[in-house]
This record gives sequence, structure tokens and C-alpha cells, in this order.
Amino acid sequence: MLMAVIELNQAEPSSVIVESGDIVTSGALGPCLGVVIYSRKARQAYAAHLIVADDGLEKLAICAIARFGPARNLRAYLTGASLESIAEQDTTKCILDDRAIAQEILRMQAFDPAKVHVRWGPRDAYTILTFDPAIGEATLDIKDYQGRSIYAGRFEEAPTFMK
Repeated sequence: MLMAVIELNQAEPSSVIVESGDIVTSGALGPCLGVVIYSRKARQAYAAHLIVADDGLEKLAICAIARFGPARNLRAYLTGASLESIAEQDTTKCILDDRAIAQEILRMQAFDPAKVHVRWGPRDAYTILTFDPAIGEATLDIKDYQGRSIYAGRFEEAPTFMK
């Protein structure tokens, strides 16, 4: 039974614990970072909307490990996109740096790289991460700034535009 749909605060970094029965959505991400750390055993997740990767991701990972157990048993989903108002070379560098920082933070906390899923939207787009811990399913919407869909579907099947 669905209890609530939780939308994370987009104005500042925010995080929540998502119980089985609730669904969380990151809100629009670009250039922010959306993160879900999921425990299949507990059927719960931590979810966050972060301005940059080093603005709370390590604390989120530590809290998830303390609550759910070893990082090797957890799954993580990371997504974001770029801003049209930043110069292309600066945007690309910021995005690649942020993705590398996020992945390194999770690696340092002993997350299994095979269970860390990363997808990024293209320049001039935004992404929305939605997660349902009851079934352990992440979905991703990628839209351009006119609201037209570029991709909508399972997170793991989404293209990544920034490699």
C-alpha cells in the first residue's frame, strides 16, 4: 500500500529515509546530484538531492551503512545533468569531476562497483530519479528544458550522455 510520495527539496541539499510503501523523487536535477542508497533486505533507502557530490554524500553513505549493514550489500543510484547557462567546457569538467568524486566516495566506503549505477543526462537537460523501495525499482526521466522527454524508463537501461 502506497503511503506517500516524497519529493526532495531542490533549493538546498536534503536527504530522507524512504520506507517500503513510500516512493521518493529527486525533483529536477541539473546540475545537482540525485542519490539513492538501497537495502534490498530492509526494503528501505536513503535518498538525497545534493548540490555537489562532496556536499553530504559521504555522510549519507555512512548513515546507510550504519542502518543497513555492509556497503557491499547495498545498491546505489546516482544521476544528474548539466546547466545550459554554464560554458560547455566548464560544464563538462564539473560534471565529470562530480561523477568521479561521487564514485570515489562510494568506493572508499566499500560499495561494490557493480552495484553502483550512474546515469547522466545530456547538456541542456535535467533528470528526475524516482525510487520505490518496496520493489527495489529505480526509474529515470530525462527531459530537455522545454519539458520534452528524452528518456523515461528503468534506471539501469537509461543511456548515459556524459562518459
